[in-house]
Amino acid sequence: MSLLYQAAGFFTEGKITMVQNSNIHYVEINITTKGFEFVGSSIAFTGINKDSSGFYTRILWSDIRDIKKSKTRLIHVVIIETLDTFYTIIPMDPLHKSSLGISSTKKHSMELLATIYKAKAQVKQIEKSKDVFCSN
Repeated sequence: MSLLYQAAGFFTEGKITMVQNSNIHYVEINITTKGFEFVGSSIAFTGINKDSSGFYTRILWSDIRDIKKSKTRLIHVVIIETLDTFYTIIPMDPLHKSSLGISSTKKHSMELLATIYKAKAQVKQIEKSKDVFCSN
Protein backbone atom coordinates (compact mmCIF):
# COMPACT_ATOMS: atom_id res chain seq x y z
CA MET A 1 0.00 0.00 0.00
CA SER A 2 1.71 3.19 -1.19
CA LEU A 3 0.85 6.65 0.10
CA LEU A 4 -0.17 8.90 -2.80
CA TYR A 5 -1.33 12.00 -0.90
CA GLN A 6 -1.61 13.28 2.64
CA ALA A 7 -3.48 16.29 4.03
CA ALA A 8 -5.43 17.45 7.06
CA GLY A 9 -9.07 18.32 7.43
CA PHE A 10 -12.37 17.36 8.98
CA PHE A 11 -14.36 14.22 8.27
CA THR A 12 -17.83 12.89 9.03
CA GLU A 13 -20.07 10.06 7.89
CA GLY A 14 -23.07 11.30 5.93
CA LYS A 15 -23.79 14.63 4.29
CA ILE A 16 -23.57 17.52 6.71
CA THR A 17 -26.14 20.29 6.84
CA MET A 18 -24.66 22.35 9.68
CA VAL A 19 -21.06 21.94 10.78
CA GLN A 20 -21.78 22.70 14.43
CA ASN A 21 -24.46 19.99 14.65
CA SER A 22 -22.45 17.21 13.03
CA ASN A 23 -20.14 14.62 14.56
CA ILE A 24 -16.99 15.85 12.83
CA HIS A 25 -13.51 14.49 13.46
CA TYR A 26 -10.25 16.32 12.83
CA VAL A 27 -8.29 13.85 10.70
CA GLU A 28 -5.21 13.20 8.67
CA ILE A 29 -6.40 12.35 5.15
CA ASN A 30 -4.31 9.63 3.51
CA ILE A 31 -4.98 8.62 -0.08
CA THR A 32 -3.29 5.32 -0.84
CA THR A 33 -3.29 2.76 -3.62
CA LYS A 34 -5.93 0.85 -1.59
CA GLY A 35 -8.22 3.84 -1.02
CA PHE A 36 -8.74 6.48 1.67
CA GLU A 37 -7.68 6.39 5.30
CA PHE A 38 -8.90 8.94 7.83
CA VAL A 39 -6.89 8.90 11.05
CA GLY A 40 -8.08 11.09 13.94
CA SER A 41 -5.67 13.19 15.91
CA SER A 42 -5.88 14.76 19.34
CA ILE A 43 -6.14 18.34 18.10
CA ALA A 44 -9.38 20.08 19.10
CA PHE A 45 -10.99 22.80 17.00
CA THR A 46 -13.18 25.07 19.14
CA GLY A 47 -16.85 25.15 18.19
CA ILE A 48 -16.68 22.27 15.75
CA ASN A 49 -14.87 19.32 17.23
CA LYS A 50 -13.95 17.74 20.52
CA ASP A 51 -10.88 15.60 21.01
CA SER A 52 -11.09 12.81 18.42
CA SER A 53 -7.96 10.79 19.11
CA GLY A 54 -8.18 7.18 18.05
CA PHE A 55 -10.60 7.79 15.18
CA TYR A 56 -9.95 5.62 12.11
CA THR A 57 -11.96 4.93 8.94
CA ARG A 58 -10.91 3.29 5.68
CA ILE A 59 -12.75 3.55 2.35
CA LEU A 60 -11.59 1.25 -0.43
CA TRP A 61 -11.48 2.43 -4.06
CA SER A 62 -13.69 -0.51 -5.01
CA ASP A 63 -16.44 0.70 -2.63
CA ILE A 64 -16.59 4.22 -4.08
CA ARG A 65 -19.38 5.12 -6.50
CA ASP A 66 -18.71 8.84 -6.91
CA ILE A 67 -16.57 11.68 -5.56
CA LYS A 68 -17.64 15.28 -6.05
CA LYS A 69 -17.28 18.78 -4.66
CA SER A 70 -20.30 20.33 -3.02
CA LYS A 71 -21.24 23.40 -1.00
CA THR A 72 -22.86 23.15 2.43
CA ARG A 73 -24.02 26.63 3.37
CA LEU A 74 -20.79 28.64 3.05
CA ILE A 75 -18.37 25.72 3.33
CA HIS A 76 -17.08 23.83 0.30
CA VAL A 77 -16.74 20.10 0.91
CA VAL A 78 -15.82 16.91 -0.91
CA ILE A 79 -18.49 14.19 -0.82
CA ILE A 80 -17.55 10.52 -1.21
CA GLU A 81 -20.46 8.30 -2.15
CA THR A 82 -19.88 4.63 -1.41
CA LEU A 83 -22.07 1.62 -2.10
CA ASP A 84 -24.04 2.18 1.12
CA THR A 85 -23.45 5.69 2.51
CA PHE A 86 -21.93 9.14 2.04
CA TYR A 87 -18.86 10.70 3.67
CA THR A 88 -18.04 14.40 3.87
CA ILE A 89 -14.52 15.85 3.91
CA ILE A 90 -13.80 19.48 4.78
CA PRO A 91 -10.19 19.82 3.62
CA MET A 92 -8.25 22.51 5.45
CA ASP A 93 -5.32 22.92 7.75
CA PRO A 94 -6.45 24.67 10.95
CA LEU A 95 -2.83 25.19 12.03
CA HIS A 96 -2.28 27.77 9.30
CA LYS A 97 -4.09 31.08 9.76
CA SER A 98 -4.67 31.47 6.01
CA SER A 99 -6.64 28.19 6.03
CA LEU A 100 -9.13 29.19 8.68
CA GLY A 101 -11.40 31.31 6.49
CA ILE A 102 -14.51 29.78 5.01
CA SER A 103 -13.53 31.02 1.56
CA SER A 104 -10.36 28.92 1.73
CA THR A 105 -12.45 25.72 1.85
CA LYS A 106 -13.26 26.26 -1.85
CA LYS A 107 -9.57 26.31 -2.76
CA HIS A 108 -8.77 23.31 -0.56
CA SER A 109 -11.76 21.33 -1.89
CA MET A 110 -10.78 21.98 -5.51
CA GLU A 111 -7.17 20.98 -4.77
CA LEU A 112 -8.27 17.83 -2.95
CA LEU A 113 -10.65 16.83 -5.75
CA ALA A 114 -7.92 17.32 -8.38
CA THR A 115 -5.54 15.25 -6.25
CA ILE A 116 -8.15 12.50 -5.85
CA TYR A 117 -8.60 12.29 -9.62
CA LYS A 118 -4.81 12.10 -10.11
CA ALA A 119 -4.53 9.40 -7.43
CA LYS A 120 -7.40 7.45 -9.01
CA ALA A 121 -5.62 7.59 -12.39
CA GLN A 122 -2.40 6.37 -10.74
CA VAL A 123 -4.24 3.47 -9.15
CA LYS A 124 -5.75 2.52 -12.53
CA GLN A 125 -2.26 2.57 -14.07
CA ILE A 126 -0.91 0.37 -11.27
CA GLU A 127 -3.80 -2.08 -11.72
CA LYS A 128 -3.31 -2.08 -15.50
CA SER A 129 0.42 -2.81 -15.14
CA LYS A 130 -0.40 -5.79 -12.91
CA ASP A 131 -2.40 -7.42 -15.71
CA VAL A 132 -0.33 -10.11 -17.34
CA PHE A 133 -0.76 -10.60 -21.03
CA CYS A 134 0.45 -13.70 -22.81
CA SER A 135 0.40 -13.82 -26.60
CA ASN A 136 0.48 -17.63 -26.60
